[in-house]
Amino acid sequence: MQLYPAIDMKDGRCVRLTQGLFDNLKVYSEDPVDIAKMWVSQGATFLHLVDLDGALAGQSVNRSVIRGIVESVSVPVQVGGGIRSHEAVKSMLELGVRRVIIGTRAAKEPEFIRELTVRFDPEQIVAGIDAKDGLVAVEGWETMSSVTSLELCLKMKEYGILISMGYGRKHISEAFLRTIIKSMVLALLCGLSAGTLIYFVIL
Repeated sequence: MQLYPAIDMKDGRCVRLTQGLFDNLKVYSEDPVDIAKMWVSQGATFLHLVDLDGALAGQSVNRSVIRGIVESVSVPVQVGGGIRSHEAVKSMLELGVRRVIIGTRAAKEPEFIRELTVRFDPEQIVAGIDAKDGLVAVEGWETMSSVTSLELCLKMKEYGILISMGYGRKHISEAFLRTIIKSMVLALLCGLSAGTLIYFVIL
């Protein structure tokens, strides 16, 4: 199992949302680049970045910070948040990002993911699925879609790409996680608050 330290960015700072709520935000650092270096110094082999401003705006906002992180660390980086076009994917890959995470458009238009796997290396594309109460949240957790998280996972499974899953509660449901894992036969990246060791045992 590989651990992916997450760096969520808003207004150029390193933050964390509680249960995906923008009005329940805690700032951990004014400099995400320093946090990235810290994670690498502690043994991280891959970093997971989220542009929260981008998720709300529908386009990359913290691009300069992302570039700074990519140029400052020796490990690969994956990025999500506001990436909703072929051009946006290309732009991120040109920055040196190893993988690009597509969330909102994957839920609204799954065929877009298939298009990306044709134009780009499928290993560079990740489907971001933010699950809340069984459904997929989009636009930075601000809107709930009518698509179930399991339904979208199975659709992405058809495309043979990685899935990065977030969960809109303090602790992920053990039953939910078991159901998702039993349905998948490809790599699943789970973003969660590891409140108990059972999550790591399941994974």
